This record gives sequence, C-alpha cells and structure tokens, in this order.
Amino acid sequence: MNRVFAGVLLLGVQFWTGIASAAPAADQVLPATTKGFVSFPNVAEFRERWQSTQLGQLAADPVMKPFAEDLQRQLRERFVESNFNVSLTWEDLSRVCGGELCIATVQPEDDEKLHASLLIADVTGHHAETEEVLKKAAEDLKTRGATRTLKKIGDIELILHELPRQRGETHVDRFLRAIVGDTLVLGNDEGTTIGVIERLKSGVQATGFAELPAYQHVMQRVQREVPGEVPQVRWWIDPVGYAEVVRAARVGPKKRGKDMLAIFKSQGFEAVESAGGFVQLATGQQEVLHRTFVYAPGDPNGAHRFALAARMLDFPNLENWEWPSWVPAELASATSFAWNVRDAFEHSSTLVDAIAGDEGFFEDLLTSIRVDEAGPQIDIRKDFVAHLSNRLTVIS
Repeated sequence: MNRVFAGVLLLGVQFWTGIASAAPAADQVLPATTKGFVSFPNVAEFRERWQSTQLGQLAADPVMKPFAEDLQRQLRERFVESNFNVSLTWEDLSRVCGGELCIATVQPEDDEKLHASLLIADVTGHHAETEEVLKKAAEDLKTRGATRTLKKIGDIELILHELPRQRGETHVDRFLRAIVGDTLVLGNDEGTTIGVIERLKSGVQATGFAELPAYQHVMQRVQREVPGEVPQVRWWIDPVGYAEVVRAARVGPKKRGKDMLAIFKSQGFEAVESAGGFVQLATGQQEVLHRTFVYAPGDPNGAHRFALAARMLDFPNLENWEWPSWVPAELASATSFAWNVRDAFEHSSTLVDAIAGDEGFFEDLLTSIRVDEAGPQIDIRKDFVAHLSNRLTVIS
C-alpha cells in the first residue's frame, strides 16, 4: 500500500467514538463548484475497524511511532495548515468530531484563477471541546499578527481572521470559522464559507454538489456493489477542475514552460469528468477494500467516444481475470489491468506533437529511430508495439 493512501487512512486513527449524528451529510451542503473531497462518514466505525486491521496494528506499534507521527505531521501541513492557515492537530480534530469529517477543494464561480478549501465536521455532543480548540487556534493566530473580525450571517457568528501579508505576497491568508447547529465549518474563502452557512441554515441543497450528475453517477455506481452499506471513507474528484484549483492556490513564481494542463485539455482529456470511490476496512474477507469508478461518458453522438489523444483511454473488460502463473507469491504489491496498448500508441501521436509544439514530430521521431545510422535502428511499431498484448502487470 503506497504512502499517500496509507496516510489518508491514518487521518482517522485518532478520532474519538461519537454519538448519533444530527448534522446533515457534508455532500449535501457543499457548493456545486466543489472539485474534490474526502469524507469519513462515521469516524467511530472507522476507528474501530482501522484498529482491527494489520495496518492499524502496525501503525500503533511503538517501533512505528516515529513514522506514524511524521506522516500525520505531513498530512496536517498538507491538508490543514496550508489550506486553512491555522495550526490544528489531528488530536484537536478528534476532540471536536462527533460524526462525519470532510475536507473539500472548491473552485469559486468555476473560475480557474480562484481557489478555496472547506473543512466540515459534525460536532454533535462536542460543542465544549470545539470551543476550546477554536480558542486555542485564535490565540495562535493572534500571536502571528492576525486581525479578528466578527460578521453576522443572520443569527450565526462568522469569525474571520486575516494574517498580515508577507513581503512579496499578493494575497491575504484567511481563516474563517462558524458553528451552525451541530456543524463546524472552517474555510479560507469568505464567499464559499458563507455559502455553506446559508445552505446549513436554510436546508436548501437543490443546487448543490450532491446534485451534480458527475458526482451522482460515481457514488451510485460504487454503491451498487455494496447496497445498503456505508463505507468508512468516500472520495471524489473532478481531475481537471482539481488541477486548476491546485495551480491557482500555488504561491510564488509561476512555472515557466509548457502548460501541460492546457495541452491535456486540448487533447480531449476533459472527457474524464470525475472519479471517486469507497474504502471499506475489515470487511471479513479483506483488510482494505477499495472500489473506484471513473465517469467518462464521452460523446454519444460522435464517431469515437473520445477525441484526439484521449482515445488512449481504452481499458477493455476481460472475461477471465486470473493472475499470470509467473507472478511470485512473495510480493510487496501487484497491479494488473487491461489496456488497448497498440491503439493507445497510435493515439498518443497528437499528444506528443502538442507537447513538442511541432505537428508531425511523433512520426519524425519514429522515423529517426528506425533509419538513423547513429541510432538503434529499431522499428518501434513492428519490432516492439506489435508484440504487446492488452494485459499489463506491474509487481514489486
């Protein structure tokens, strides 16, 4: 299991068992411009199941404590401190969380130059602890020179902290917080945070995130495999939108060179509208069971489902799925999937040309490799690609 995936699971290790939730599900109050989110629907169940897995027991071992603490520190910096400009530990979040915890990435107004983050937590039965943690966060912000402003959204208090702008910075770091009923809302963008507060107050979510077809298709498809069950982790992402938000949030000088995101968009990869999945722990048969669905409907009226280089995305189903006999038993990991490699090779030509900035570069390169006396003189198509099947296996 790779470090990132293991890290996401470790987010819930410190959570306390909570009582029955009265707060609405986070996906019901997120804005329609949400581009990615990860949610722990029931942190008490997550904690219980996590501790019963070998991975959870390994993380709890004193020998692994330095690794686990370092991983939690990195995740805290990546998901909390860098997004919300406040020092909150996972222990702090465990004290306040009495139900679901969700972290979301938002693109306000669907503007590729804007970015926002939200943390939504069900604090049912933990209001006193929540006030203590927020007070500690406010004191930390004050020592860093942040100003504090109180705004009223109806009868809800929205606290806005603004940190002083550093030399060379063009933006102001903000931390916003509010409690609406049994829901704690943290944000770094005023308009986005107020939008969540208003949805929580009114109960109107008809135009929100949960109504997006790209979200519904993914969640309904993975739920079909486990009808009636609630996973320990849910996640969803709009790949292109998320990449735009990450780029907009990046501080410092912009990278020079090719705009790879623009190139991939021009090559038809926006056809991948979303992806998401469920993670279940300690199912009785598996330690960790992950189901992922990619929603890429393509053009139903076109000659091809996808256009240009996006036609590389051809992963046919296999009737008989068995591991090759040559795969050894002693492995750290093994991945196998079906891919129409030969066609993908041909469809990659326009992508290579676009990256090189020279139409026909792909064919010229193949010709050079084949005929150049100082080169390998290999016909890539005939001597290599033609011998590939549609089954790829990677082991380590």
